[in-house]
Amino acid sequence: DEDKLESAKAFIQDLGEDGLAFASMGVSPLMWWLQYLAGVENGLLILADHQQVVEALFERMHQVACRRAEIVAEKTPYEVIFSFENTSTTLISPQLFKRHCHGHLMEYGRLIASKGKFHVLHMCGKIKAFLPEIATLPAAGVEAFTSPPVGDTTLLDGRMNCPGKFLCGGTDATLWLQEPETIIKTIGKHLDALPHHRGISLSPGGLMPPSCPPDTIREVTTWLKDFAVK
Repeated sequence: DEDKLESAKAFIQDLGEDGLAFASMGVSPLMWWLQYLAGVENGLLILADHQQVVEALFERMHQVACRRAEIVAEKTPYEVIFSFENTSTTLISPQLFKRHCHGHLMEYGRLIASKGKFHVLHMCGKIKAFLPEIATLPAAGVEAFTSPPVGDTTLLDGRMNCPGKFLCGGTDATLWLQEPETIIKTIGKHLDALPHHRGISLSPGGLMPPSCPPDTIREVTTWLKDFAVK
């Protein structure tokens, strides 16, 4: 889409050096199958009952995703390319991730890196059980790295299991519904537990809840600017 490409180039020009823009390459086959085609319950039952047929479908979907990743990585002016996986153990097991997701994400990461771009995994669910597998992927990092109770991963979990990954998240929506003092105390506790603060970008682990007052965000941000970085 040449019009969107020109719009992206103009956006990068306006953004300058102070912001980060990203493109999307889509979703890996299993997660697309469960989220958009078959549904979680039906999708898992059909996969169990008709494994060869569904896996053949996944392979064709993967071929399309690889070509899309290659084109996006080659054409986009953005430095970062996301896979919007929404991975979570509430949807799939570690065994399913290893069998149906890991190899696909490995190939997307290699394709994207070969074009000089960074692959980032949007995984906003409960992913603690997947961290050892995620650590072996060529992706630069994980975005929407969500703390309990919405997710099940602290920043320390991520740093210990995925020492080479960039982590964007570290909080969750329920925390941002608390008073600023509680938010600050909780974030400070998580940051203090880390061996260092390289490769960490704090976010609400997805979207900021609309009912969080702007003044709360402002107060936490002001505190964070003076936080002692390791």
